[in-house]
Amino acid sequence: MIPHAPECPTFLYDLDTERQALLATKLHRSVPQKAANKLLAATWNFTNFGVQNRTDDDLALMAEIVSWFDLVAVQEIADNITQLRDLMAHLPDSYHVVLTDIGGNYERAGFLYDSSKVTRLELAGEVAVPPKDHRYIRMKGVSGSFRGFDRNPYLAAFQAGSLTFTAVSAHLYFGSHSYFDEDRRALEAYALARWADQRHKKEQLVGSGAGVGPLEFEGLIRCPIVSTVRHPDPGSRSEFSCNGRHQLVRIKVRVR
Repeated sequence: MIPHAPECPTFLYDLDTERQALLATKLHRSVPQKAANKLLAATWNFTNFGVQNRTDDDLALMAEIVSWFDLVAVQEIADNITQLRDLMAHLPDSYHVVLTDIGGNYERAGFLYDSSKVTRLELAGEVAVPPKDHRYIRMKGVSGSFRGFDRNPYLAAFQAGSLTFTAVSAHLYFGSHSYFDEDRRALEAYALARWADQRHKKEQLVGSGAGVGPLEFEGLIRCPIVSTVRHPDPGSRSEFSCNGRHQLVRIKVRVR
């Protein structure tokens, strides 16, 4: 990872003032308060976390936002996790972290979670597509071939109350805005959606102690898709739609 250039001029702020501004934003955005009958989950790309220079006040503000949620999927964590440990020091002791090893661009992904609300179960690993299945990862209007993820999405099983679920932290390939890289990004998105669909079907057939509960995976990427594909199973479908090259595409997998 390469850090961004420092701000010029330097951005100065008062920690207490910014914390109050964040809390006002939380109210404005209708982020719910934590409750026993709610599971609050979020995803956050920390951006060069561990190589970008951040002050202790910066980390305190980031920890403030993390503390609003029970589970946060995180991406772009550097090999050196000293800065992550410094951020964790601003969170209650009940917050734990689990990470992958480094992948493409020397990045880690993982989860921060409040162990007083969420219990991590046995299942943890990376989403990968066997080489023999690469030929199935193809889409109309998308060039190139799928040869695996640049950064394998990271999954872990959790339990919150009576809900048992598998969460995935994914940072798909970016590269550039070239059509080749955008096509590669689209294929990675399809591969992840296909995995979620097939994993759910397997759970329905055999069951598991770390099952996939009700879930909706949705994201926006730029890619050259010009068609919509719907899965024939009405209870589990993947949708891919776009207006043309270099447009935002919405990818949705819904499992009931």
